[in-house]
Amino acid sequence: MAYIDPRPLLWYVHGAVASAAGALRSGSSSEYDPEKVTEAIEKLRTTLGYLDDKVQSMCQCTARYATHGRALFRRGNRTGALHQMKLKKMYELEIAKIDQIKFNIESNILRMESMCIMLETVSVTKDTSNYVQLINKNVDLDRLESMIEEISEQRDTSQDIESILSQGTATDVDYD
Repeated sequence: MAYIDPRPLLWYVHGAVASAAGALRSGSSSEYDPEKVTEAIEKLRTTLGYLDDKVQSMCQCTARYATHGRALFRRGNRTGALHQMKLKKMYELEIAKIDQIKFNIESNILRMESMCIMLETVSVTKDTSNYVQLINKNVDLDRLESMIEEISEQRDTSQDIESILSQGTATDVDYD
């Protein structure tokens, strides 16, 4: 009967979560750094892999305790069988706790990925706003107005010419 010390698991999970949070807080800059967020997400995914392996190992122990407990019960050793069933129950409770931790980690990963998308969207919107301001800064409104007036005058002149050409000439006389 192998005893699995839960402390290394807790240290590992705490260390991964703390380093993920530290990756987001590190540095004096409050700017969004996609590399650090990606690193934090990868650490959380590594932790999930470790927890999956731990759950598999604990499930094997649970099955072994159940099998051993049934065998002891068939032989009439109720005390030994009860002890094995208590161990099985203890492992099942630990598996439930780890499953909750895994759910929390998955939720954090999803939240971080969602925040990345929002921050990228804000960044693109900010860049677009800066580009529009730059374009508007280089546009001379007075020059633009004068160009529009010139185009309007040219159009009016063109319409006048069309009007003159479309009118009949003095030689166009009706001989009835």
